[in-house]
Amino acid sequence: MKKIKTILLTSFFLFCFEPFFAITQQLPNNFFKIINTSKQKVSFSLSFDLKNWQEYSLEKKSQIIFKYNKFIVYIRIPTTPEKSVIYSLMPSTETKNYLIYWNEEKELWDLEERE
Repeated sequence: MKKIKTILLTSFFLFCFEPFFAITQQLPNNFFKIINTSKQKVSFSLSFDLKNWQEYSLEKKSQIIFKYNKFIVYIRIPTTPEKSVIYSLMPSTETKNYLIYWNEEKELWDLEERE
C-alpha cells in the first residue's frame, strides 16, 4: 500500500483553511484540490468574504490542496492585468478537484471541476 506523503504548511492563514501539498491522488474528505494543467505558472486568490484575499501561485503541472471550512470559498483567477474571474466553491464532505486551465474558446484562464 502506498504511503501518503504530505507536507503541512506551518502557517495558518486568515481564512481558516490549511493548504498543503500532497503526492497522492487519494485524500480524506473535506478537501479541495487546485490543479494547474497549463505549461506555465498560474496565480490565483482565495477568500471567504470577497473582501480579504489570500494570494497563491501554482507552478506548471502542479497542484495544491486545501481543507474546506464551513463557508463558501471564492477563487479569483486573473484573466488579464485588468480583469479576473471569480468562482464559488461550495463546501463539501467529498474531495473536489478543480482544474485551472487556459480556455482557448474564451481566451482566458478558467476553472473546471473534475472527478
